[in-house]
Amino acid sequence: MRFNGKYVRVTAGLLLATALAVGCGDDSGDDDSGDGGTDSGMDASADGGIDAGRSDGGLDGSVTVLPDGAVQLTEAQILGVATSANAGEISAGMVAQRKGDSAAVRDFGTMMVMMHTAAQQRQGALGIQAASSSVSATLDTMNAATLENLNAASPGPMFDLTYLDAQIAAHTSVRNLIDSALLPSATTAALRDELTRTRGEVVSHLAMAQALVSALRDAGVPLDAGPDASRSDAGL
Repeated sequence: MRFNGKYVRVTAGLLLATALAVGCGDDSGDDDSGDGGTDSGMDASADGGIDAGRSDGGLDGSVTVLPDGAVQLTEAQILGVATSANAGEISAGMVAQRKGDSAAVRDFGTMMVMMHTAAQQRQGALGIQAASSSVSATLDTMNAATLENLNAASPGPMFDLTYLDAQIAAHTSVRNLIDSALLPSATTAALRDELTRTRGEVVSHLAMAQALVSALRDAGVPLDAGPDASRSDAGL
């Protein structure tokens, strides 16, 4: 059971609609060919969205929305988002290690487990206590849906495509969150340096997932059951 185009658009769009009141601009530093538009049918307020009327620094899990519509997270909430993102990648990678059809996908899953575990350790050493927010809660929901799809998928080439589609959607969403909410909200140099390093890894992992999809296409795996997963916009 591969992720279809609607799943990729809705999950990536849900995260950004919940986290951001403004769209993500083009990233001239990456080779992005996407159209940049969010799913216009997404209603952030219907799915655990931001309480725009609160500005208490997220003591109850809410986030601050600035007058220009940008999201302001506390550094504790930033760590909460990073924790959720790492946990999702580790869980999905472990399934890929077990069920991946190709050695390349199993190796990619192993790398995701290793690198996101290392990121967890680095971020834990920053001395910032992670806090939940509507953004991390939405990530947790997406992670649970991804894990359910991966566990339900039959082993074989279509599992590989299901996993890679999810990886492209997840890494695109996290990259955009880093650019639009996490880095702008970070105030300490150590956290900004970690987020910059994490962003580089996310962009690298996104490119690897896209390359793996291209390799599967070249090997003759049919991709007509879903969207062209080599796109970098993941429907955003």
